[in-house]
Order: sequence, then structure tokens, then C-alpha cells
Amino acid sequence: MSDRPSSLVGLHAAALDPLEPADLVATVRSAAPAVEPAVAAELGAVLASIQPDSPLSARLDTLVALATWLRDATPLVLPDRASVGDRSGAARLWLLVEVLHAEQASRAALSRLVTSVLVETSAARLFTNTGLPSELRFFAEFADRLARHGLPRPPEHTCLAALVTRIFPDERATLWLDAAPPQLVVELASLLTPFGTAFAPGESSARREVEGEAADALALLAVRAAALGLDRDFRSRSEVAALGAEPVLALARTSAAFLDARRRADTGDRAGQVEARRLRAEAVWHVASARVVLDGVVARLDEGGVSVDLVFRVELLGRLLVRADRLLALLDTDPPEPALQRARNVRFIRELVGQAIGDRSLLALVQQNSRLLARRIIERAGETGERYIAASRADWHGMLQSAAGGGYLTAGTTVAKFWVGWAHLPYFFEATFLGMNYAASFIAMQFLGFTLATKQPSMTAASIAASIDNTGHDGLEPLVDLISRTLRSQLAALIGNIGMVVPVVLAIDFIHVRWTGAAFLDADTAAYVISSHHPWTSGTVFFATLTGVLLWASSIFGGWLENWSALHRLPEAIAQSPFLGRHVGRPGAESLAHGFVRYISGIGTSLSLGLLLGAAPIVGKFFGLPVDVRHVTLSTGAMTFAGASVGPLAIAGPAFREALVGIVLIGMLNFTVSFTLALAVALRARNVPLVTLAVLLRAVTVRFLRRPMSFVYPPKDAPTPSAPPLART
Repeated sequence: MSDRPSSLVGLHAAALDPLEPADLVATVRSAAPAVEPAVAAELGAVLASIQPDSPLSARLDTLVALATWLRDATPLVLPDRASVGDRSGAARLWLLVEVLHAEQASRAALSRLVTSVLVETSAARLFTNTGLPSELRFFAEFADRLARHGLPRPPEHTCLAALVTRIFPDERATLWLDAAPPQLVVELASLLTPFGTAFAPGESSARREVEGEAADALALLAVRAAALGLDRDFRSRSEVAALGAEPVLALARTSAAFLDARRRADTGDRAGQVEARRLRAEAVWHVASARVVLDGVVARLDEGGVSVDLVFRVELLGRLLVRADRLLALLDTDPPEPALQRARNVRFIRELVGQAIGDRSLLALVQQNSRLLARRIIERAGETGERYIAASRADWHGMLQSAAGGGYLTAGTTVAKFWVGWAHLPYFFEATFLGMNYAASFIAMQFLGFTLATKQPSMTAASIAASIDNTGHDGLEPLVDLISRTLRSQLAALIGNIGMVVPVVLAIDFIHVRWTGAAFLDADTAAYVISSHHPWTSGTVFFATLTGVLLWASSIFGGWLENWSALHRLPEAIAQSPFLGRHVGRPGAESLAHGFVRYISGIGTSLSLGLLLGAAPIVGKFFGLPVDVRHVTLSTGAMTFAGASVGPLAIAGPAFREALVGIVLIGMLNFTVSFTLALAVALRARNVPLVTLAVLLRAVTVRFLRRPMSFVYPPKDAPTPSAPPLART
């Protein structure tokens, strides 16, 4: 780009006559001879339509029309001297700057139009509301955004934030701004004098308007930040003991004093000018101190429970402090140099534009405020998942034994499932008894130290995600070891479950035959069980996938319940309970509190999984939908009962063999679906990039090709446990 003056402060638009569209088209073609005629005609028409003395609504429409032309993604053919590429999103911006340099009348008219818009509109809402939720609760903000999506908005001609929304209606509309080199944006701003002085020290009505509203916004935002930072939830996690030492409170006081001093300085009071400079520097210090305190609060959130509303307010306070920092930079009366001030303000504008778009997104709201809560829940699941990973051969055999206990209980669960179905209860009671049957079995496994294989994947995935987050690209070998241990541990659990459920079910059927003279399942029921597990002619694949989703959902509920109990400090309440202290003594109450912490997540997981498995088929019946669940251990027990009923000849037949293929598919889908969902959520909560996962997957593949048995059974040199294994749930 050729050297040109960055501003034309002495230019008076009234002394220049605006050109006709044809002349402007010629100017466009002169700047870029190869540009399409239609593009040149569109720009010429927009520039010719500029009327600085027209009503405000018409001037706003002109700016929107110019922005619409700028964000058109059609490639242009630019000359070699262009500072951007032909296909760059900023190609049209470069062309506009070139035309304004060449055409003084259009430059002056556009400058007057922009300046008048800045003077006649208010930037207050742009500074205080854009990117800063007005509500203090997550669901209130969600409802407000949902209403704004569905309801028509009245025109707001005097609001600068509304103009930003019209110019940048969605993320695609910002591509040209994101692609523009900062110096090109600064050059455009400098051309639009006296608007350009809003990007550098100088005097203009537009600059005074913008800075005055920025000072008002700073005082208002500081009060909001103080109200949030002095909230009980924040102070209970803050290291600042004295209320008067809270930096957010000092920021509110300093900002109010700065606003008063600045108003006195605007009247020519030199003492006010000196005081305003001092108070501004003091406010910058308080903002930095408040951000340090907030970082400490965020770090201590992991020590206790978190809620959606608490995370929402933490996020909001952080944004308020960032916005205060930006406004203080805008109000800097002694910047290092004009170019630095211009570049800093350009970044601020880009930030405001991005946040204005984010303000309208429900998905962005959920993502911004759920990540910390998701991480807290996933981390709790990961701590539980570490109990499922067997490192040594002794651990592996211990896993096999605990899984055998899980299979033993599952055989009884299968019997109770058939009994509930044969009772033909009303839907509500059938769902309740089925759910309680499953839940009682799963909770009993937890307290007896038994293992259910299908509950492992969603737990161990969180442990793997935590290790990926802590390691990144370095030290992949320990991660590969962890994954191999995880897979062989899950294989041991599956072998233990199925290896025990089959003989126990056969023993139950044998006892039933000796007692009643008939198999546990009659011929019709056995035939139905076999046909319902066919991999292709039944809904087995879909039902097994749904079960995998329910397995994952139950692990999330277990983590949420543990987080909820920590948030409300239930373990402390149990340990310090006067009632328990009188009846079991203080040591007994503390022991109960320790047990509560240890088992609450597993109980929540078991209870929710049982109720989900029991309710899903009944909900399907209620709505007339073909919905059912397929759990590999329960299905294996049911198929074993069916095989005992139909006899050896039918077992050797094609129908039973195909149903066994269905059992294999059920096991694969139960594991892979729950593991994939849990891993995806855990990686998302920890912001682990996909490239890290790809590198890890390649390393795992190499290990499997070199040492496949390490994924099945621990090698001899596997480490021995340093402590006895924890009870598995």
C-alpha cells in the first residue's frame, strides 16, 4: 500500500461536490482495473447515496448497505500492489480504502456521516451490555435470549449497539473484518476524519461523546463487578479476608471518583485533569488485582462443588473485569504512541463485534457456562474410574473375581426382571419395580465390592481424558500404558460377568426344573427371547446403542450428585451433625461422612442407571414406540435361560447362533457408545485439541501391532499395586 497521510483533518466536505455514480465507478475501475463491472457499480451506487444531512435512519441504512457490500465473499481481481489477496475476505475493504483515497468528496461525505452517527447515537449499551449478560442467573439469561430469538425487535436508531447488530448479523458477516490486516482497518478509520481522532489522541465531538460514555460505562460496570465479587459464594472462596480489602469494592469507589474528576477536567479544571490521570492509573491497578483474586476463586472451585449459576457468575465477573480494562485503555490520555492506541482500539472493536454476535447465541451461552461444571463432574467420574483400572496381574485377577460377583448378582436380577414382566402390572408400577430391581442389584454390587463391566467405560474415559490433558504431546508412552491397562481391565470385567452369569443361571434353571418339573422359561417365552436378540431382524442394534447412552448418562448423574453434595457441604454437615454426634459419637459421624463421600457418586450412578433401564421400555410402550434396552450381562442371562428351555438341538440351530451374534454386538455397542460419549465430553470439558487425540491414537495402534497381548493380559513386568485396590462399584 502506498504511503499516504493517515488523516485529513482540514478537509471540509461542504467545499466539494459529490460525484455521480458513473464517475465513482470510473474511480473504482481506476483503483482496480480488473474488478468486475457489477462490483464497481455496487460500490459506486453506495458511495453516491451518502447524504450526511439526511435523517438518522437513512444514514444508518447507508452504513448497513456499505457493510453488506464489504462482506460479500465474491472473489475480486486486485492489482499486484494490493496488500491483501484476491480471495481474502478483506479484498473489498482494500478496494474501498483505495477509492476513498482517490475520491475526496466521497471521503468527506462518509466522514461526516460516520461522525454524525457517533454523535447522535449512544454507545452506552455497546459498552455495558454487549457481551455482558444482563441477568445474574444462567436460566434467566437463557430465557431472555430465547425470547429475543422469537420476538420481533423494535427499531433502535439511537443505539450504537443496535447498529453493530445490523452490520454484523452473524459470524459469517465478520469474515471480512477478521481477514483484514489491522493497519488496513486503522487506515480506514484515519480516513474518516474527524472519526479517525477517536482512534488517536485529539479533540473532536465524536471522540468526546465516545469517551464520555466509556467513563459512564466504567463506573456502572465497576458497581456490577463489586456486587458480584462481594457475593457470599465468591467471598467464601476468596483469600481476601477483610471486606475493605476487596479490589472489586476499591474499583467501584475509584471508578466513581474518576468519573467525577473527569467531568471537572472537561470544564478546564487542571486539578481535575491531574486527579483523573491518577485515579485512572489506580483503577487499572484494582482491575489487575481483582483478576488475580478471581483466578484464585476459579482455582478453588475444584475443591468444592459448583453449580451452573455459580459458573455463570464467575464467567460474568471475569468479563466485567476484562471490559473495565478495555474501557480504561480507551480512556488513556497518555498513550505510548498514536499507532499503538489505534491498534488497541481496533482490537476492542473486533472484540465487541464478536461478543455482540455471541449475545444472540443460545449454544454459545451453554458452552461458555457448562465447561467448568462439566469438568468438575467428569473429574469426579475420573476419580471413580481409576478404581476400574488394573495395573498388575494381581489387580487383573482381582478384577476378574469382583466381576464374577457382579455376574452372580446379575443372574438374580434377570430372574426378578422376568417375574416383574409376568406380573403384567400397570405401566407406572412396572417401570418402578423394574428400575428398583436393577438399582438394588447395582447398589449391592457397589457395597459388596463387585464389578459390572458396562459401568466401566464412561468412568475410565474420564481418567484417560485427564491424563491426556496433563500430558499433551509429551510422554505418550504412559498414556498408551494407561489405555492398554484400561482395555484389559474391561475385558477382565466382561469375562468375569459373563463367565459367572451363565453357570448361575443354569443352576437356577436346574433347581426350577427339579422343583416344578418345567424349565424357568416356557417355550413361547424362550422363542421370543431368542428372536428379540437377532442382530438384523430385531431392534437389537438400536436398543444396545440406547443402552450405551443410558450407561453414559448415569455416570454423568453420579458425578453431578457428588458435585451437588460438595456444593451444599453435605459431608461437613454429616460430620458435624449434633444428632449423629449424640447417637454414634463424633468419630462415628466422621466415619459416616467419609463413607458418604466415597459412595455417593456410585449410588447416584447405580440408582439412575437402574431407573433409566427400567423406565425406557415402559415409556416406549406408553407412547407406542418400539423402545427397549439391551444390556450385555442381562441379555446373556436371558439367553442362557432361553437355551436351557429349548434344549441342545435348538442351541445348535441357526436362530440361536444368530442371537449369540446379537449378544456380541450388544456388548460392543454398550462399551463403545458409553466410552465414546464419555471421552468426547471429557475432552471437551478439558479443551483437549483433536490433534492430540490423533497422535495418541497412532501411538496406541503402534503399540497394539507390536504387543497385542498387553491389551488382553498384564505382562510380567507390570507394576504391582502399592496399596490394596479400592472397592469397585
